[in-house]
Amino acid sequence: IENTDGVPQTILGKQRAKGVDKHGYRIQRALWQQGFDLPGVAVPETLAILPAARLWLQRKAAGEPATRYLTPDSPPALWARIGAAIASLHRTNITTERRWNIADELALLHDRLNKAAALHPLLTERITALLPALDALGATLADRPACGIHRDCYPDQILTSPYPGVGAKNHEVPITLTWLDLDLYAHGDPALDAGNFLAHMTEHALRHYHDATALAAQEEALARQWLADSPLPTDAPTLAAWTTLALARHIYLSTQFPERHHTTAPLLALCEQRLQKP
Repeated sequence: IENTDGVPQTILGKQRAKGVDKHGYRIQRALWQQGFDLPGVAVPETLAILPAARLWLQRKAAGEPATRYLTPDSPPALWARIGAAIASLHRTNITTERRWNIADELALLHDRLNKAAALHPLLTERITALLPALDALGATLADRPACGIHRDCYPDQILTSPYPGVGAKNHEVPITLTWLDLDLYAHGDPALDAGNFLAHMTEHALRHYHDATALAAQEEALARQWLADSPLPTDAPTLAAWTTLALARHIYLSTQFPERHHTTAPLLALCEQRLQKP
C-alpha cells in the first residue's frame, strides 16, 4: 500500500483458522509500545485486529532471519549481540497469565520422544531410555525464577539488518534486531529461551556441517553474553540443562522433515553423551 506521502509500505497479516490470536497481538503490541532497553532491538508494529477475518495486521520489518548468517565464519559478535537481545526481551517482562514450567516441558518431551520411538523401531530402546535421565535433569530445574519468555526462541525468530561484516567485530556497523512470532509468550524460566536457541544452533551445525561443534564459537559468544545480561539469577549448568532438553526434542523434529532425517541418530548420540556427563 501507499501512505498519504506516497511511500509504499508492506503490511503482513497473521491468520489463524480457529480464531484471531489476540494473545500474540497483545504481547507484540505491548512490546512495541514499551520498547526494549537495548538500542536497536524491536518488534514489528502491530496495526489492527480483524476478528471476522480471524486476522491481525502488522507492518513488515526489514531484515533477514538470523539463520541465514549461521555459518562457521559468522562473526561471534553478531551472536553475542543476539544473546544480549534475548536478555533484553526477558527484562521487558510484559505481564501474561500464561505459564510454562518444567513439568509442562517434560510432558511435551515425553509425548514427542514416544512418537519418535514409534517411528524408529531400531532406535526405540535408546530413545525411551533417555526419558528417565531427562526427567532427572528436569528435576534440577524446578522452582527456577521466572519472567516473560518467548518460548519458541531460535534463529528464524529474529531478523537482523544490516548484517555486520567480518570486520565489524565491535559493532561498527549498526545492527537492528527484530523479534518475531510471540504467539507462545509465557511466564517461565528465561534459560529455556537461551537453551532452545543454542540447541537450534547445534542442530543446524549437525544438519548442515555434520559436526555438532561447527558453530561452537558462535554458541559460546551467545551463551556468554546472555549469562552476563540475564535479569534473573542463572548459571552455565542451568543453561546447559535446558539446551539438552531442547536437543532431545529435536530428535522428534528430525523425524518430521525429510531434510532432517539424517540427523536423528547423531542427535540421539549427542543427547546420550550430554546426559552421561556428571
